Formats: sequence, C-alpha cells, structure tokens
Amino acid sequence: MRQKRTVITALVGLAMATLNTGQAQVQNNVFGQYRLTPGSPTPQSFAIGNNYTLGYALDVHGEQMNPPLGDVFKTDGPDDKDTYWRMFRGGKEYGNIFNLTAKNDWNLNATTGYMKFHTNSLERMRLSPTLTGQTINGYTGLDLSGFLCIGQYSGASNSVQQAYTLLHLNEFGINPGGYRPWMRVGMLATRGSDMSYFGLRTDPQGATNNTVVAWCDNPLGEIGADALQFVFSAHPTGGTGIAGTLSGLEAGRFISAVGGDEAYFGLGDYYTAGINPTQRLDLLNGKVRIRKLPDDPAATEPYKIMVVDDSPGNSINRGIVKWIDPTSLVSGCEWELNPGTQNNVSTAYSNVLSTSCPDVTDAVGIGVDLGSSAAIAKLKVKNTSSVATMTDGIQVAVSKAGVANGMLINASSSSKPVTGINVTVNGSGTGADGVAIGARLVVTGSMGGASTRGAQVITNGTCTVARAGSSFRTTLPPRWEGLPWA
Repeated sequence: MRQKRTVITALVGLAMATLNTGQAQVQNNVFGQYRLTPGSPTPQSFAIGNNYTLGYALDVHGEQMNPPLGDVFKTDGPDDKDTYWRMFRGGKEYGNIFNLTAKNDWNLNATTGYMKFHTNSLERMRLSPTLTGQTINGYTGLDLSGFLCIGQYSGASNSVQQAYTLLHLNEFGINPGGYRPWMRVGMLATRGSDMSYFGLRTDPQGATNNTVVAWCDNPLGEIGADALQFVFSAHPTGGTGIAGTLSGLEAGRFISAVGGDEAYFGLGDYYTAGINPTQRLDLLNGKVRIRKLPDDPAATEPYKIMVVDDSPGNSINRGIVKWIDPTSLVSGCEWELNPGTQNNVSTAYSNVLSTSCPDVTDAVGIGVDLGSSAAIAKLKVKNTSSVATMTDGIQVAVSKAGVANGMLINASSSSKPVTGINVTVNGSGTGADGVAIGARLVVTGSMGGASTRGAQVITNGTCTVARAGSSFRTTLPPRWEGLPWA
C-alpha cells in the first residue's frame, strides 16, 4: 500500500511540475489546467513576449515575436457552441462580446447598465438598458428601453440623463417642457430647455401613425420665442445672395402665438427682417398665385369677395386679408340695385339729403368731372375724346313694334320760362363744311296712309304769346322763322 501511495504522489508531483524560466512560473494539473504558480512572490503580471511587464495581468507583445506578428490575439470556439468573451469585476459580469451558433453576427452586450461609448476619455454616446417605469415632465410609466443618446451631458439634476426617444441628440440639455410620451419612434434634439422632434405619433385609438414635426418651448410674448424655420443655404461665394450668407435664406417659419392657443405661419425671410409673423398665414412680401383658378368655372353660388386692408404702413392691420359682401359693390350709396324683376339701377334720387351719398340735389357726369359745385343739369355728358370714330355725345336707338319715342322730354315750370330742348351750336368752316345746324331731323319709313313729319311741336297753356316754334337767324339779314301751328 505504501508503495502504491508513493507512486501516485510521484505522478501528481510530476503533473504539477513547475516550469521556471527566469521568474516566470507556470504550472498545470492532471486536468489540463494552467496557472501562474501562487506563492512568494505573488504573481503581478504575465507577459507574452521578450520583456517582463507590470500593470497588466496579461500583456501580449506581437511586435516582439520573431518575426513580428500583426495578428496579436486570436480565439476560436467550436462551431456548435455559442462563443463569449466576458468581463467581470468583483465576481459580477458587466458585459460580453459573443457570437451565437449558426449566426454570423458579432454582438456587444452590456449585461448590467448602459452601454457607453467614449473618445479621448469623454463620453459621446450611451445606449440605454432596460428602463421601464420612468418619469419625464410628470409623465409616468414610460418605457425608455434601448433608446440611443448621442451628445454631451451637463450633469445637472434636471439634465438629460438618458435618451427620451429611439434616437436622441443632446447638447447639455435639460428636461424639455415640450416632451410628450408619444415621442418614441423618432429623433429628438435638445439644447438647454429647447427641443425639436421629428418622428411618428400614434393616435389615441392606435389606428393611425402620423408623421410629426414638433418644437418647443417659448411662444410669442415670452423671452426668446422659439420658431420652426425653413432655411435654404447656398455655397458661401459671390452671387448666391442671402442664401450664401452665414444664416442662409429663410423661406418661412412657424411660431406659436401668445397664449399658445394658435400658431402663425409666415412665408418670407423673417430672419433678415427681424420680425415674426402675426397672422395664421402671413406673407412678408411677394404675391399669391393660384395657377388653375383662372381656368375654373366662375362661381354662381353665394360667395364673398376678398379685400386687402390699406391702413397706413405702421398699422398692425395693413395688408390683412378681409372679406366683403359682393352686393355692397353694386348696391352701395353710389348706385342702388332695386330688387325685383327688372333689377333697375338708380342714383341721385333720394329726398334724404346726404353729405356722403348722392341725393336729389346731386347730378351725374359722364366724361366730365362735376366737381364739388352745385350742378345746373341732372346729367351732363361731355365728349372730348380724340378717337376719330367717337363723334357723338349721346346716341339713342329704340326699336319697337308699337309706339316708339327716341327721346321723350317733359319740362314744366309754374313761374319761369321753360324750354323743352335748348340747343346751342358753335362751329366755323367754309364751303361744304361751313354748315351749322341747330337740330337736324331725318324721317324715313313707309307709313301707308299715315302721315310722316320731320318735327311735330305741340303747345298748350294759358300764355300771352303761344308760338309752336320759332327760329332766329343772326346773320344778315336777320329773320324770324316759325313752325306751323299744331
């Protein structure tokens, strides 16, 4: 028995043989396991290379191999097993690198907390672990798991500590007042208390997903009102105008109104102008074009007419679009459309005297400005046109099957001389053109057995002298000429 025990002891001692090369100590057991030999001195490092090293448990020097090796470290696992590199501290695992069987993916896994990425010893990005039951701006029960935040963190108690959406861009942001729980599938950007979001929003019923552009957090009326701007920037060289400047060309902006119950949309470069829109739709300059409208059928149903406020330039109402009833354009105080079958238009007839609308004391001028003086005729027509074909002042054409009067004049007076027609003709000329005619009457037609008269004048009344008509020639020799009595 003692001989057998001696043999076993010798075999174990052989298996635990210590390999000594200088100060390196490596030993193995009968199970194929190797280690640095414990004891005095305690192992401080293990180097693979030509030199000892301190500060690293394992230090591999590929540059010290002969020949030097570019492939410094390699591991290989069985094809039918999941392969892991694991990192522990104090017996607790914090992360691993792994590959799963039958998959070609290379995986990183933070097993305990955030996965953080650094450059120059500064954190640049963090990927959230499983984060449920979170609270932001008083909204509770939020699930922020797996969200990615890129940027810098201020470290303040109210600062951004994790991503609020699937992708969050942050520069020293604090909890933004504009955050809402439906901001999940999208990109959020924060700087200070300001925020913008672009992504999807699911309606409360979960039936639709709408694309949303949101921004916060100061409306008009507060310091630093925040706008949603649309900017075009060109190459910063000559000839690119405002678009080539540092700020670029603002095409338009949205901004919240005072009180936060409506928003204004302005088209134009409000940044250069240094102002904000103040109406639901506010055009800084330029015009509005509706290309198809001229080709559309005219409106026949009830409608309104758009007008533009022409208040002075410093008025807050200048340029605001308003509407008026179209009937006010034809039934104002200048002309009145009398409702009824005939749709007659009348003016200057009212016995109610007015300083702003035509009344019975006022007159109508055509081709002449009557001015502000009292007129002597209800209607005055003046033709001073240089158009050769416009030779007449008034033309009357009546075509009827029954009685027709080209002009019907009724003049009456109780105390003064009254004239139905008073014609004054002034002219000069010689030969065939030297004819001045006070009134020219031409009657043509086939009247059967009826009579045809060039002129018929009827007088009636109690008077000293009744003359159907008279004319006086002022050229020598003067002569009175009368018309037949009627």
